[in-house]
Amino acid sequence: MILKALYDYYQRKLADPNSHIAPEGWELKAIPYRIVINKEGGFVAVEDMREGEGKNKRAKQFLVPQSVKRTVGKNANLLWDNIEYALGANPRDRDDVEERFNLFKEKIKREINIEEFMNVKYLINFLDNNPVRQIEVSGYSELWNKILEENPFIVFKIEGENHASICDEITKATGFDSQNEFEGVCLITGNKSNISRVHPSIKGVRGGNTQGGALLSFNLPPFNSYGKKQNYNSPIS
Repeated sequence: MILKALYDYYQRKLADPNSHIAPEGWELKAIPYRIVINKEGGFVAVEDMREGEGKNKRAKQFLVPQSVKRTVGKNANLLWDNIEYALGANPRDRDDVEERFNLFKEKIKREINIEEFMNVKYLINFLDNNPVRQIEVSGYSELWNKILEENPFIVFKIEGENHASICDEITKATGFDSQNEFEGVCLITGNKSNISRVHPSIKGVRGGNTQGGALLSFNLPPFNSYGKKQNYNSPIS
């Protein structure tokens, strides 16, 4: 079974300390900019995290919670995203930016105990106090205008803390995947665990869609059975 072979391969890579593979529920993401805030929730700096020179500049890799599947609907990533979701900026003159920004904040509050992770609490304070305005009146107008043109992914850092981003603070926390809605027996492991209704798209497959392909796909009602929809037809944790 191909999926079982892939699962076994991942477990071998995970056990190898030199593989630098992302742990389950996380991914290494190229993110070009980082917002630095202080422990009062105030803006400090915008940092260009791209490495290299000229056209060879590449965004730095950050370990972040796994990205959500986002095609037509709205869904925020946890603790990182583009500036529409993560800051409430509106570079494309959208009429739903406030909704996107609220989804980003609500996801943090729902999936992380902010009283346990104080650095996340500082971030919430920043997000609740007009972050775009704080950046606009700072001395980073030139870089901020460039960011508005790109609408890139960003991460957050607390000033003075020894971490690449706030995400590093919660790598041992659990419960990030709100797509897991019920327990079932996983077809791969044979263990009872949370079953994912939707799996993240897989990118980088030769000949595949540039937007990524589905690990499993049940995209029409005739393919559903016994009232089960999407990946609940083939339960995989």
